Amino acid sequence: MTAIGPMQSGTTAGVRPKSRQYTLRDVLTLLFHDRRLLSLTFALVLSVFAVLATLPEITYASSARLLVLPSTDYSMRSELGVEFGALTLDQDQIVRSETEIIDNPILIERVIEEIGLDTLYPKIALDQPPGTVSKIKRSLFGEPEVPQGITKERQKINAAVKRFEDSLTVAPVKDSSAIRLAFAHPVPELASRALNALIDGYFEERRRIFGTDKSRMLAVQRDDFALRLQEIDISLEQFKEHNSISSFDDQKSLTLRHHADLQSALMDTEARLSEVRSRFDSLRTTLGQTQKEIELYAESGQQDSRDTARATLLTLELRRSELLTKFVETSRFVTDLDRLIADVRRVTEMTAPKLSDVRRLGRNPVYDQLESETVRVQAEAAALERRRATLERQVRELSERLLHFDRIEREYQSLALNRSLVEENLRTYTQKVEETRILEEMDRQKRANIRVIESPQVPTVGSRTRLIILLVGVLAAFVATLAVGFLADVTRDVMITPDAATRALGLEVLVAIGYKPDLAAPAGPATVST
Repeated sequence: MTAIGPMQSGTTAGVRPKSRQYTLRDVLTLLFHDRRLLSLTFALVLSVFAVLATLPEITYASSARLLVLPSTDYSMRSELGVEFGALTLDQDQIVRSETEIIDNPILIERVIEEIGLDTLYPKIALDQPPGTVSKIKRSLFGEPEVPQGITKERQKINAAVKRFEDSLTVAPVKDSSAIRLAFAHPVPELASRALNALIDGYFEERRRIFGTDKSRMLAVQRDDFALRLQEIDISLEQFKEHNSISSFDDQKSLTLRHHADLQSALMDTEARLSEVRSRFDSLRTTLGQTQKEIELYAESGQQDSRDTARATLLTLELRRSELLTKFVETSRFVTDLDRLIADVRRVTEMTAPKLSDVRRLGRNPVYDQLESETVRVQAEAAALERRRATLERQVRELSERLLHFDRIEREYQSLALNRSLVEENLRTYTQKVEETRILEEMDRQKRANIRVIESPQVPTVGSRTRLIILLVGVLAAFVATLAVGFLADVTRDVMITPDAATRALGLEVLVAIGYKPDLAAPAGPATVST
């Protein structure tokens, strides 16, 4: 290989070196030139990782998968009253939330306590000295500080939780609603057992988080409404007893109906009383015009004819009085009867009186009939008077009763409305208590919206961590070799190739003399001529 020795200042006077640029030939020349240093660096780094690959123990990973279905647990909905639009998280947010519930230090601590610290991590339980890997980590990252007041047992639990978290993998499956779980442990049975315990604890934790015991809260509200309903019922009973009411609406309706019936009966009575009074006045007038005694017998035929006409006249006048109780004086029946009476009276007046040798006087039967009818009509009028007074008194009482109903109706309606509202709320809460209890029981039986699509099984194949460490070691050795070669080239004060000298000095190289330290060579640096 050609090399150019250290250049003197006079050689490069007036020339400004350019920044170094590497070609593939330069890189290969540098690798060949520093092959011993680079080979030693690569071998040293790879040896370190090879030693590290022999330190970790073989672990067995047990895996499981959970399916997250849509659920009302992530929806905001109205329990009672006005409905509003549902507020629901999207599926990715739901899956991430469930992942955070699983990867919970408190839940992990419960799993460790359930299995047993001495069973799951016996070295931590016995407080044995840390392994080589732990020593290397502590030497690299320092000893973790332990807060004051933390007991030895607490430190062990914290260390076990930390190791459990390092061995646990909880991640959502891409483009799905599934969650993948994996737990690694040197003992295959313990890996499966710990993951099963973690899943069972996860379901219990979900019930604790989402199961707010709504049925008990709703039952308390239901009992409160039942007590309020009982108090309102007592107030209603006292109100009814104080106002002598058994059923407000029925009694008010019955009172209104009775009041209307009484008013109708009163009007009929007054009309009947007015009719009887008119008839009584007519009878009294007719009775005043009728003789008490009349001739009962006479020898003269003419005389008999005149008496018969008078009797007929009296009968017609009595008939007229009866018609006046039913018709007005301008009625056709009354006017016809008046003409007939006028004709009979005219005939009676035109008939000359004839003295009879034999005459018999006696009680006028028409007068007796009129007098009897007058007494009867008077008694009927008195009865109607009493009936009218009774009906008026009853109407006044019912009117006062209706006014009383109007005064207390607002208070009654308020009590009835409160009772209706409380009863409706009681019915609603009772229904919701039953529905919530059914939902809670269904959640306990089917584990809500989470389904186990792959149960943890005992793993049979250990993890290949050693191969991964070796692959990482090869990559790290390659990177370290490149870094050492670059540093070696940057820190040296010679140029390995003529092309490097040309790029650095901006001058053409005319002569390049090979340089070997073990051969006799001219002292001093190589010269470059341009």
